[in-house]
Order: sequence, then structure tokens, then C-alpha cells
Amino acid sequence: REAVPTAALTAPVWEVLLPELGLTALIRNLATMTRLDVLKPLSSATKYVIDKLGDAEALKKARIHPIQVLAALKTYESGHSARGSSSWTPVRQIVDALDGAFYATFKTIEPTGKRTLLAMDISGSMDGGELAGVPGLTPRVGSAAMAMVTAATEPQYHFIGFTSGGDGVT
Repeated sequence: REAVPTAALTAPVWEVLLPELGLTALIRNLATMTRLDVLKPLSSATKYVIDKLGDAEALKKARIHPIQVLAALKTYESGHSARGSSSWTPVRQIVDALDGAFYATFKTIEPTGKRTLLAMDISGSMDGGELAGVPGLTPRVGSAAMAMVTAATEPQYHFIGFTSGGDGVT
């Protein structure tokens, strides 16, 4: 893919490249392939992508991190580029496959085996802004995702929420 000039990356070229893409490149280019109608409802290319995103062993082998998938999910389902003017109509089945891949990647995280306390800011300020410029990836969503990963991987964990209101701890 890197050897092909950007201007030459048309739908037929993406269709040929798709089976050769590694998982990281596949995840990174979902929006482009959707915008070019390579990925559309009921297409064989869409089925291929859904199958790849559903392969937990391949996700683990490719060392795909849950936050990487979450960022892709939030960007893809938003239907517009975080750093440009591109837009696309997300394919619902790909959104669902990314959601499933997010949970599947929890298994790629190696537990520390230590007792873990996560103190999470639950104040209103956590709902503003975006992490890494990803649409919909607010500090609240990011911290909740990391808490979910911790709960799924660590045998001993505890969460507390805090805010500046009242006594400060909830």
C-alpha cells in the first residue's frame, strides 16, 4: 500500500490490496475504503473486513491495543475525518465488528497480577474535549475504556469515582 501513490489508490486498487493489508493498516483505512465504496453493506469486501476484525487470535498476533480499536471505532462511526474534510457513511456491520474487536483485544493485555485501585474523575469536565483529536473519544470515554480493560484483565481491582462536588468522593 505504501508503494502506491495516493492518487492511484482508487476503489479497484483497494479491492486488490485489501487481502494483503495487515490488521493495523486495515483498521487505519476503513474510512477511506468506505468513502470509495469498497466497503458497503452486503459486499464481499465488507464480509472480509468483518471476519478479520472478528479474529481474536489475529488481533492478538498483530498486537492491536484496545484504545487503538476504540479510536478507530469512534472515528469510523462519526462519518467524518478528524484531520481533514473527508466524510463517509459508516457501514453498521463494520461499526459492530469494531465494537467486538474492542472487547476481543482485552485478551491482548497482560495482567500485572497486582491489586489495582482506579480513582476516576466523574465530574462534568470529563465530557469535554477529545483525546488525540478523535471525534467522540472524550476523557470520560477514554478513562472508562481503560477501566474496562483493567476490570477484564486484573484479578484484583476496585474503582472509585470522585468529583469536586460535595465531599469530593462518590
